[in-house]
Amino acid sequence: MVIALRWRLCVPSGLRTERLGRKMNLQMRVALVLALGVLAGACSSTHYVTIRHPLHVGQVDPNSVPFNARRHERPRGLQAGTLVDEAQLTELTPERVCVHTNLWALDEVDPGRGIYQNYQIALLSDQDDVENDAAQVMLEQPITQRYQGHIAQRRQVGTRTVCANYEYRNRNRYCTRYRQEPVYQTFYIPHIWQVTNHPANICFPNGGFITPATTRVALEMDGPGAGRQIYEWQFESAVQQQQAQ
Repeated sequence: MVIALRWRLCVPSGLRTERLGRKMNLQMRVALVLALGVLAGACSSTHYVTIRHPLHVGQVDPNSVPFNARRHERPRGLQAGTLVDEAQLTELTPERVCVHTNLWALDEVDPGRGIYQNYQIALLSDQDDVENDAAQVMLEQPITQRYQGHIAQRRQVGTRTVCANYEYRNRNRYCTRYRQEPVYQTFYIPHIWQVTNHPANICFPNGGFITPATTRVALEMDGPGAGRQIYEWQFESAVQQQQAQ
């Protein structure tokens, strides 16, 4: 299994054009995300792996695809790996495709982040203008754990004198009135964060959507908490066969 990095745009999912994004094929979406990431500032996350095609080898190789969240962990003093969205392809047969997923939620910040009903879920492939949105979501028991971290508090620690009004005389600037303004400082105090992980199995009917010639498959989850995330599996044996033709 080869794990790779790809840029994704850190913007709320509502900012994208709804139907345009859902009608693009997977290759076009990736190119668009890369281009926008360069222009608008992007964050990187591991979100695709390369494995053997399950329809070629009769099994699914280890293939966990994580979305790490250091930008949420770091300011809260949480250890790396505390907040991880994850998807793993568990079954790919001519009849169906199944993925085991996990979504995290900080209960006191956004408990709805881990609720699957808040997401649009679809299966994508290398077929143009085609997606499979017949997701069957089988929820598992959420797991809640408490983690030691910290929380930021902004406190006033004093005042300072600043100029409230300037006048210009002979091309020189003079302050004619002063005022006091507060001075603040950020303090970090110990805090216990409650994190709930929401695992689920998501299955789609296959029926020819993924065939032995398919070079990649991806799970798209688009919601208000996590934004738009794409977990992708590239099938190296199918790619090699196409290159040899």
